[in-house]
Amino acid sequence: MARTREQTFKDIQAITQSDYGDFSPDTLHNFAQIESSYGRGAGVYDVGKKYSGTFQMGEDEFAKYGDTSSTRMDTTAAGKATLKYAEKNLKNTGSWKDWGMDKRMGDLGIDRGLQAYITHQQGRGGTIDLITSLREGGKLGAGTRERILGNISSEEGTDFNKLGDKDLVNRYLGQYKDKWSKA
Repeated sequence: MARTREQTFKDIQAITQSDYGDFSPDTLHNFAQIESSYGRGAGVYDVGKKYSGTFQMGEDEFAKYGDTSSTRMDTTAAGKATLKYAEKNLKNTGSWKDWGMDKRMGDLGIDRGLQAYITHQQGRGGTIDLITSLREGGKLGAGTRERILGNISSEEGTDFNKLGDKDLVNRYLGQYKDKWSKA
């Protein structure tokens, strides 16, 4: 049930500025391009997949942040849920309040929209794992490393499995900064 680029664009445009909060309106357009080739990727709307729809949102995340009268296959509803999920993921609350995840990501040259995307893909804990592996000399957890390896694009002559954590994270972030800027 692939959609046309025009349909996806129209559905994203239906989301109001108030839904975006402090995110740029380009945020969801970039998500849509990277996650589903703007709603046209094969299997994007396969309901049986763990992650599906224009923004490749999981069922659990949509149930928590989405409009329960709709589904994650509805681009407008899923876009609003994606923004709510991103806002929650980027909040500096609890024990992380003084740590400042958004500032640390900004220091790495990652703008707020890309921060939202990375937390969408890696989860909040995975994103913090990325930052600490670069900034604090920490090690990636096995789950984060696996998610990175599952999402990084191949490069001729590079076996990402053999890279150390810091090098792997730098390659991953470099690729997604590039994808984000081109989306």
